[in-house]
Amino acid sequence: MVMMRTDDNGLVAKPDAAAALVVHQFKSKRLREIEYLKKHIYDLQARVRKTKRVRVTLLPWEEVAKALADDTLDKVRENRSLKRELTHNKRLARLLQDWILSQSPQTRQPNIHLESWRHSHIFQGDEATRKVGYEWLVAQLYHNTERALMPLAFPHGNEYYLETDIAFDGPIISLTQQMQVVLPYSLDDVSRAVWIAAQTFIHYIQRKPDPLAKLLQVNRDVEYVQEDMGPSAKRIDSKLLYGRFHEPNRTAIVTRAVRTDDAYPIDPSTWTTDMKQWFVLDKIDDQSTRCRFYDYLGHPSTASGYVPIQDVVRMYRYEPVSDADAIAYCRNRFPHHQRRERAMFAIHLQRVLDKITSSTPSASP
Repeated sequence: MVMMRTDDNGLVAKPDAAAALVVHQFKSKRLREIEYLKKHIYDLQARVRKTKRVRVTLLPWEEVAKALADDTLDKVRENRSLKRELTHNKRLARLLQDWILSQSPQTRQPNIHLESWRHSHIFQGDEATRKVGYEWLVAQLYHNTERALMPLAFPHGNEYYLETDIAFDGPIISLTQQMQVVLPYSLDDVSRAVWIAAQTFIHYIQRKPDPLAKLLQVNRDVEYVQEDMGPSAKRIDSKLLYGRFHEPNRTAIVTRAVRTDDAYPIDPSTWTTDMKQWFVLDKIDDQSTRCRFYDYLGHPSTASGYVPIQDVVRMYRYEPVSDADAIAYCRNRFPHHQRRERAMFAIHLQRVLDKITSSTPSASP
C-alpha cells in the first residue's frame, strides 16, 4: 500500500519513488500487450488474405466424386470397344495375309542390276521444303554411285575407254554411255570444268536459242535447271538437278531428271525423258585426274505413257514403215549418235579446261 505524506497545511504530497516505479511497470506491460495484439491482428489478416486466394470448388465433393466415377465408366466402355476393334483388325489382317500368300507373288531378291528408286517427283510447297527435296534427290543419286558403276566394265588401268549401248524392251528403248579418260589437270580444275561443261553441253551441241533456264540455285553445289534436250525438230522438256560432292581425292558430279514438278507444270502432251548421269573424278596425282562417266537415257514419254517408237524416229527425219523398221533404225544409228556426242563433249570439256586454267584461280563457279 502506498502511503501518502501530508504537509503542515494538510495538502497531499507527491508519491515517493517506489510508487513511480510501480506506475511505470504497469504502463510498460500494457504497451507490450497492445503490441502483441497488433501483431496477432496482422497475422490473422494475412491468413484471411491467403485463405481468400485459395480457389474453392464450385461443386460439392459428392458431385465431383460422382462425375469422376461416370468418367471412369465411360473410359472403361471405350477401352472395351477398342479391344473389340483390335481383335477384329487382327483377324482381318490374318485373313488378308493368307489371301496375299495364296496369290503366289514372284519372289524378288536384292539385285545390283535393278534400280531401287522410283521416278522423281517434286511436290508443290514452300521454297525451304522444296530445297530439302532437291538436296535429297541428288544425295540419293550420289549414294548410289558405286552401285550404278559396279556392274560396268571399266578398265582396271587408266587407258581411254568408250562404250555405248542401246537396249530394247519391246518398242521401248534405253540408251547408255560409259567413258573413261585421264586428263592432265588437277582434280580441282577438272571438277570445275566438268561442272560447267555438263550444264552447258546441250546448248553447245544444239545451238538452240535459250535451251537452258536456271530454275533455282539450291546451294553452291546443287542447281536445278530446265533444258530442251530434243533435236531441232522436236522439244523434249527436261528438268535436271545437278549435284556436286567433294571427297578428299575424289569429286562426284551427278545429274538427275525430275520427271514431275508440281511447281513447274507442263502440257500433258510435252515429251519428257528419264535421265541419270554420273561423273566420277579420281585424283591420280597433282596434275592428273581420271574421269569416269556413265549416262542413262530412257524412252521419251508424255502424261499418257511412252511415245510410240515410230514418232521417236521421225524426230531424226526418217519415216519408218513399221515398229520393226523403227527399231532397226535405232539399233543402227543411235550408237553412232552417242559416240559422236561423247566426242563433242570431249571437245567442249577441253575448251572449258583451257579457259579455266588460263584464268585466275578466284574465278571458280
